[in-house]
Amino acid sequence: SLAPTLVWLILTDNKIEHLPVSIGKCVGMRKLMLAGNALTALPHSMGDLVNLELVRLADNQLKTFPNWLIKLQKLAWLAVAANPATNESATRAKSQADAANVPVVDWLELGVDEDVPPLGRGASGAVYEGAWNGKKVAVKVYSSAAKTSDGRPEDEMTASVLAGTTESSGVIKTIARFTRGDSRGLVMEYLHQGPSSSADEPQWKNLADPPSFSSVTRDVYGTDVRFTVKEILAIAHDIGGALVDLHRRGVNHGDVYGHNILYVPESPGVNPRAKLGDFGASFFYDVDHEARADLIFATELKAYGHLLTELGCRLTPGARNDQDVVTMFDFLRKLASKCIDAQCSRAL
Repeated sequence: SLAPTLVWLILTDNKIEHLPVSIGKCVGMRKLMLAGNALTALPHSMGDLVNLELVRLADNQLKTFPNWLIKLQKLAWLAVAANPATNESATRAKSQADAANVPVVDWLELGVDEDVPPLGRGASGAVYEGAWNGKKVAVKVYSSAAKTSDGRPEDEMTASVLAGTTESSGVIKTIARFTRGDSRGLVMEYLHQGPSSSADEPQWKNLADPPSFSSVTRDVYGTDVRFTVKEILAIAHDIGGALVDLHRRGVNHGDVYGHNILYVPESPGVNPRAKLGDFGASFFYDVDHEARADLIFATELKAYGHLLTELGCRLTPGARNDQDVVTMFDFLRKLASKCIDAQCSRAL
């Protein structure tokens, strides 16, 4: 049996077909990782998990996702791709991605040296520097075609391509796909993360580090990390706009966290901006099913609300002495509260 005191539970990539009803007694649980199993249904007792914030259910055999799951009061990070319940929407999304005129290039055209340390590494693979059409690019190389703790590379690729078709400047754009034998990957815009050599090549930085063992579902920020007013407004604007555009296309990111956001810090002559990346937890849904769509969007807005709260707590000292800043941050605080409380799925 499961200990009622569990705060997080990771059972990824097993052959679990059923969850015990007793899981509903784990009312303090905040994080539940169940991707890559054989679940066909969820026990109703899970509706008692009022503190659950993050759920990974991708790559199971779930035929439906009950509204009581999506309505969980604190659920902010949800991944449910590669289930019968989402297959129809995924097929439709893939057709849209295939029609998006994103070229497919050969691996040898990209000039990637995999012996060089990658720009970044995640659950599904690594990102390397490459070159295409005379420009630097970021190349996502999947470690395998298999599932990850969040979902399948296939769904990540589809979501990334669709994100690249949005008008939003707040997402990392996919500009091509590549093939290498039986494997595939993404070619994305290059965001320079080293010291800036010119104003035309600003320095992009990770907004935060992933959650730690003790923070469970919350990103980790350095103790001395602070953001200016312009930086916070730019991040709020760019990421908020990105989420609106994604959900108009029926794409739920599923992992809206600071550690999946790159931003340009404010500096003389450089305006701050931000981009959301890593679509590994994404899934697709029918936007015409308005009631369900609103519930899904409200879940993602909770994650956005947490992001706004984290930024607001790290405002540069002294900035609150300005009355205009105080007024603006009061608005952001109220917006974050509405998002987290799911008072309005169209809070943005």
